[in-house]
Amino acid sequence: MTSRSDEISRGLLQLVGQLSSRTDVRLGLLAAHGDRSPLAGRLVPCGDRHRRLSQAELSGCLAGIPQDPTPNGGQAVYSSVIDALQAENLKENRRQGFFRPEASLGILFVAPKDSGNPGASADSLLAAVERYAPRKDAFAPVKRQDFFGAILPLATPDSPGAILKLIERSEGAYAELESASFEQQLQEMSASLALRLRSITQLRITNPAIVLASIEIRVDGTVVPFELDPETSIITISAQDAIGSKMEIDYCVRKRR
Repeated sequence: MTSRSDEISRGLLQLVGQLSSRTDVRLGLLAAHGDRSPLAGRLVPCGDRHRRLSQAELSGCLAGIPQDPTPNGGQAVYSSVIDALQAENLKENRRQGFFRPEASLGILFVAPKDSGNPGASADSLLAAVERYAPRKDAFAPVKRQDFFGAILPLATPDSPGAILKLIERSEGAYAELESASFEQQLQEMSASLALRLRSITQLRITNPAIVLASIEIRVDGTVVPFELDPETSIITISAQDAIGSKMEIDYCVRKRR
């Protein structure tokens, strides 16, 4: 008999498997545990994080998450992510290869119901995600390409709860385990995630020494046109030209006197 953890693990791996093979994907688990749990804000131990887990391994990790000792525990849907981005936890989580400053972040809520997080708001979660990865590159996306999604038993879009409201607000996607169209929803979510990861249409120049006339942008090896606003230092690329697996930028920098 197929367990709920088997169904979820199969869905997660199907979602990741539909992304480009050139995408460096690392899958980590956070338990929705409160502050009395040793797992609060820390990744659940789950095999070798630098390789693709099998469905059996991932299912075992999901089924093996211990009970939250926090009173009314297991409801820290938002605060588990917020805690993971706090200084001490962030350092350890990055040591394991997650929350990399140069990488986009996908957050997928797996929950038995579309409920919120007592004591934490969507605003606090979005703010934590927005500030966790200050970029030091010469060019930084104007809008981070982070993605929010969910796997729920069933959704009620006509009367959405906290998770669906967050997904709608962030233009994310969800899939319903008990829906006959679960597989199709996973495909749509994967396509939405891939497009978010691959489509950066605006970049801000963060190094004032760059010679603007020297900038050349290539997407998958092809030079693409762009518009530059000298007042805001923002480069805009058309959505059609921006879609690709790899963006490269060449430029010259003025010498210091």
